[in-house]
Amino acid sequence: MLSKLLRSIVVVFYLCAPAQAAITYSSVQVVAESADGNSVTTAGINTTGANFCFAGISSLDSAGAMAITDSKTNTWSALTVRSAVGSSTRATTFYAINPTVGTGHTFSSSTVSSSFPSIAVACFSGVHATAPFDVENGATNDSQVTSNATGSVSPSASTNVVIAFMCFRRATTSITIGSSFSMTGTEELAGNGLNAALAYKLSPSASENPSFSWTTASEIAAEIASFKEAAVASSGGGRVR
Repeated sequence: MLSKLLRSIVVVFYLCAPAQAAITYSSVQVVAESADGNSVTTAGINTTGANFCFAGISSLDSAGAMAITDSKTNTWSALTVRSAVGSSTRATTFYAINPTVGTGHTFSSSTVSSSFPSIAVACFSGVHATAPFDVENGATNDSQVTSNATGSVSPSASTNVVIAFMCFRRATTSITIGSSFSMTGTEELAGNGLNAALAYKLSPSASENPSFSWTTASEIAAEIASFKEAAVASSGGGRVR
């Protein structure tokens, strides 16, 4: 009798436990560089179906803090700013939870004189709806190099998404990333904006520290962050015999 009762309790917990909604990349991304050296606005994209957007802004650190707005007037949370002060290279990153989405969705940096910003945005679905942030790290390098790691993170689950962003002080080409990350977009040879690159990885390993590589040597600043997937209440039924 006791054994049957215990089996019943275990099954009830199993049936009521939250299932996970897999994170997917919405194939929605946009990159843009400044036309005047002071601000940048992307072209409009269709973000329908996404429940999470991530944005990275490359800019001169000496110009000061950068912020982000979008045409759907969403609220954005900022991650740690990464600044290579000696070379005035700044990577500023943000994310929006459960954003208002739709067609013609544009993203803009704040207007900061002589900041020379570029922006990269990617959107996803299946991300945790209230508390997606997991862990973050970053890296800076005031030396001119052609490859640099982002810094290591240890995602709390293999179902997370890990997103990496890098700002380049100098115009370069052929930006790539290793460790099985997928590039969403790059801004290369920017005229009035610093170069930028954004990438992601689904089903991450226990530790991730990807390296970006490029052609022309440059100082860099980078951010990497892990975000959790959504928990969905499962429905179940059946009898314990």
